[in-house]
Amino acid sequence: MKTKYVILASALLFSAGSFAQKDQLKAAEKAIKSGNTSGAEASLAEAEPLLSNDDDRAQFYFVKGNMYAKLADRGVETTKNYTLALKAFQSLSELEKKNGKSKYTKQVEAAQLIAVNGLKNDAYKDYTAKNYKESAKKYYQLYDLDKTQVDYLYNASNAGLLSKDYDLALPYLIELKKINYTGEGTSFIAVSKLSGQEEGFLTKEARNNAVTIGTHEKPKDLKIESKKPEILKNIALIEMDKGVLNDDVKTAIADAQAANPSDTSLLMNEAVLYYKNKDTETYKRIITKILEKDPNNAELVFNLGVISYNNKDYANAEKFYKRVSEINPKYKGVDFNMSALKLDNAQNLLDQMNKLGTSPADNKKYDELKKQRDAVLKESVTYLERAMEAEPTDLDIKRSLVSVYKALDMMDKAAALKATIKE
Repeated sequence: MKTKYVILASALLFSAGSFAQKDQLKAAEKAIKSGNTSGAEASLAEAEPLLSNDDDRAQFYFVKGNMYAKLADRGVETTKNYTLALKAFQSLSELEKKNGKSKYTKQVEAAQLIAVNGLKNDAYKDYTAKNYKESAKKYYQLYDLDKTQVDYLYNASNAGLLSKDYDLALPYLIELKKINYTGEGTSFIAVSKLSGQEEGFLTKEARNNAVTIGTHEKPKDLKIESKKPEILKNIALIEMDKGVLNDDVKTAIADAQAANPSDTSLLMNEAVLYYKNKDTETYKRIITKILEKDPNNAELVFNLGVISYNNKDYANAEKFYKRVSEINPKYKGVDFNMSALKLDNAQNLLDQMNKLGTSPADNKKYDELKKQRDAVLKESVTYLERAMEAEPTDLDIKRSLVSVYKALDMMDKAAALKATIKE
């Protein structure tokens, strides 16, 4: 008799808990309808630990998703609440799909679409406002909620790159590589008769219908090229920028170069990486390879000069800049960069002069170094004056030339030129 009583009591407790959770869920639904979202949140918090079966859990996710959607619709932390709503709807869909049901899933389709569009609009607004980091995170949230929508992941990687937060962008790019995303397809275009602008359509049928009913004209199909080469290139560039040379980085470089065989920027960045890691032989081999590809490309040779200068390989930098002048005597930037090389040399000579003592031998050495320095500074003047002729309004060139004039005691020229600089 006692055993039966215990079983009966347990059943009554279970029944009471079941009724309590249903009451809380009903209270939450009522609160949402009346706009009392804080009341709904409190009721859901009380109901959650009492959930005992999948039907009640489905109802719980249904109410929870609607509550967060309502908050977002009212402009309250829209990104956060749209995301929470979509997560609740996703849990609901998975649960009902597992049980072969669709009672609540069908009811939330409209709210789900609104939430997706709301989050998508927030991501796009951030993108157009150049809040790229926030845009990247929102696009990734959209992808994370529905991993069939891989274009959101690509958008996230693109926004991450634009934010220059490469630690944010790199995992997105690696995931795109892992799932073999290409983004290839066809864009269906027609010109709106109302605006005169080209507009895109999701399907060819939708575009053709718009042309048939007369709202659009001049239909055309545009092939969307694969984005894979770009993705692999960006992975390699980010990895190389870290300055670490290991097998993973070498693999990233090889993959990127295989996908972008004519892209010399990858080779140039690879050369920099090997130089930073003190592998000068490989550095020289890559530089030679670059020049073999296009020896008379002034821009390419100029960039090699910049790379050499940045890596303090001044002899090669001067050689490349002079080669640019041979290819194109009017190439912009060569004279200014050559002046920078000369000024670095002049600074080195000045540092040597400042280390000397006051002995007769040191005084003699000082005079020799000063003579060398003045000659180098005069070379710099020649380059800077020529650079100023090509770009007479460039303030950096003018300021550099004023400084060199002063260093050579050409005070009249320095004063006259300084008077033309309007800050």
